[in-house]
Amino acid sequence: LSSSTLMKGGCGDPNYVPKAKGGFQRGTSNLQGWISEGGEFAPERGRYHLFVNFACGWSHRVMLVRSLKGLEDCVSLSHTGLHFAHDAAGRYRGWPLPHDPTGNGFATTHDVYNAGDPAYGDGSASHGRRQLGVPILFDKRRKRVVSNDSAQMCVMLNGAFDRWATRAALDLYPAELADAIEAVNAVVGPHVNDGVYRCRFARTDEAYDEALGELVRGLEFLRARLAAP
Repeated sequence: LSSSTLMKGGCGDPNYVPKAKGGFQRGTSNLQGWISEGGEFAPERGRYHLFVNFACGWSHRVMLVRSLKGLEDCVSLSHTGLHFAHDAAGRYRGWPLPHDPTGNGFATTHDVYNAGDPAYGDGSASHGRRQLGVPILFDKRRKRVVSNDSAQMCVMLNGAFDRWATRAALDLYPAELADAIEAVNAVVGPHVNDGVYRCRFARTDEAYDEALGELVRGLEFLRARLAAP
């Protein structure tokens, strides 16, 4: 499965852009590397680390897949602090890292992103223009961020590490259901998961009303689907 086929209705989907003035629009994830045999990032036990925040819904689904597949001993994981980090000059530095299990001495997610590309976070950009958020899938060997796209991480964790997974037989993204899964993602991603962000960060009443309406319609869609036989 190519990474380009995932989340066709995701939060960066150009087909869903808030029309109201002052609406919040999340961009497409900046980093979308792929773990695959023979690729730049080969699947290996113990090579990759997940930086997550337990309060983050995007991190939550990645943690769920890791747990359901039984990859706790294959892909390591650590939790960030709960409040945004800034340096002495007041520049945004993403999330703080109370400890860095990768051994690189990272203090913030800004450090993680810049480990492989010193030009990535030049200090001039704000949250949303430079993505310093979580979850982050990090290659400990090459000291580079593989991906900050949670949907793609879920698919990679579902299949790339099956030789080490304790529940390798569990397929959370079967090919025959991929279209149906993406049809649900097209609603859940922008209207529900990101819908709450669009309500919270709406800068006008019009934008808030639009976001709330989409969120309610998304929840109604899910309620009807879950009630169906």
